Amino acid sequence: MTILANAPLIEAIFEIRWGNFKTDPVSKGQELFFSRDEIDFFFGKFRTIAESAGFSHIERVIPEDAPPFPHVVCFRFRKSPNTWPCYQIGLGVFTTNQVNDGYEWEVFKQDILNGIDFLDRGHPIGLEKLPLIRMELRYRDGFLFKEGDSPIDFLNKNMEIELNIPNDFIESEFISYPISGTKLSFSLQTVKPNGAIIINLNQGTINAQPGFILDAITRCTKKDITKLSGSFIKNWLEETHEIQRHAFSKLINPIFARSFQ
Repeated sequence: MTILANAPLIEAIFEIRWGNFKTDPVSKGQELFFSRDEIDFFFGKFRTIAESAGFSHIERVIPEDAPPFPHVVCFRFRKSPNTWPCYQIGLGVFTTNQVNDGYEWEVFKQDILNGIDFLDRGHPIGLEKLPLIRMELRYRDGFLFKEGDSPIDFLNKNMEIELNIPNDFIESEFISYPISGTKLSFSLQTVKPNGAIIINLNQGTINAQPGFILDAITRCTKKDITKLSGSFIKNWLEETHEIQRHAFSKLINPIFARSFQ
């Protein structure tokens, strides 16, 4: 995405999740499991590698006495407090996070690849053997309402998405206006690369002000990947970033989009 002077970006996030599944003998359902090497050594080895690269400010996310749970972040790594990018790890999860301040695609992409290198060297079995569940690139944008805007007015005026609720439904003795909690979600398959794009639009608050939060997520799963490697991820990032650019340019009204320049 081009750099916008007043970009609505809240956060950009790259995430990998992995894990093996086994059948629980009692419930017969599928549950995740991880090797003893991963549970005992992954966090410490990743920390050593991250610290050697300058990411020496470490934040523990879960309580000291809490065991790690699958796909729950346990530690954050930064170069200094409140700086970005931020790397996060947990049992079966790795993320690279970047907020709007300091965001630039080529820099963020390289930060992701650097973190993938940490993961490859820090994990007991390495990147290529990870039992991948999913990989995704998420952009979270926030759009503030202007005074007097209703959620429906905002969507119809500023987004290339229409949502109409019949007046006969709203204008009733049984209904109290205004509308709140507006949500919209849909997904489509992608072909370059194979995977999906998921769009979630939710009414919420941004810095204590009302508005819409837009999550655009490009995602692939194990079935979409022939071999997980650093070079594959590099190409995947470029292709999915183009999908993200396309989504931003086509879902937002052009006049509204120019207000971010």
